[in-house]
Amino acid sequence: MKIVWLQPKIFYGRNFQKFMNKRIAVFGSANLKETDSDYQEALQIGRLLGQLGWDVVTGGYGGVMQAVSRGCCEGGGCALGIGLAFFTHHHNTYVNEFVKAKTLGERLDLFAAKCDMFLALAGGIGTITEVMYCWDITRAGASNKVPVLVYGQAWEKLLTLLKAEFVVMDSAFPLVQVIHTQNELTGYLRDWHGQ
Repeated sequence: MKIVWLQPKIFYGRNFQKFMNKRIAVFGSANLKETDSDYQEALQIGRLLGQLGWDVVTGGYGGVMQAVSRGCCEGGGCALGIGLAFFTHHHNTYVNEFVKAKTLGERLDLFAAKCDMFLALAGGIGTITEVMYCWDITRAGASNKVPVLVYGQAWEKLLTLLKAEFVVMDSAFPLVQVIHTQNELTGYLRDWHGQ
């Protein structure tokens, strides 16, 4: 496995060459253990993504990121991690390549630039930040990766709260799609692949 300290000119020019499939950014909590049900579901989703011909791009650390990376590799795909230079955590052992961005902004820009779709699973503040960033650049027209996929009832509750209590235009909500089951995700990704 190769670890790269991010230098943007090198990163944009040469990395990702071995990733031949469509790439999906998967966001989720680093704080889940293998025994947690959300970890096991992320593992199944990662496996499903690999079987459907997708490579995954995650933050490269533990929890959901590890589960999705492991599952994708088991399903025949590849896993890339985009970490942060100031994090002291070690990347998980399932990523085929790991790079480090200098700032959170640079990291988010790399997810946006190098992925064909965004998917958020169970997460916390960091995952919410990633979803909001992807949603906002899509709303602003800076990304054509529509819609941002969010998996599970917690995301549906958050969107309901945002619609009721915050100043978010109605036109923004169709840019986020809540996915409830793995079967629904499978159907959505197959339809998207056929476009």
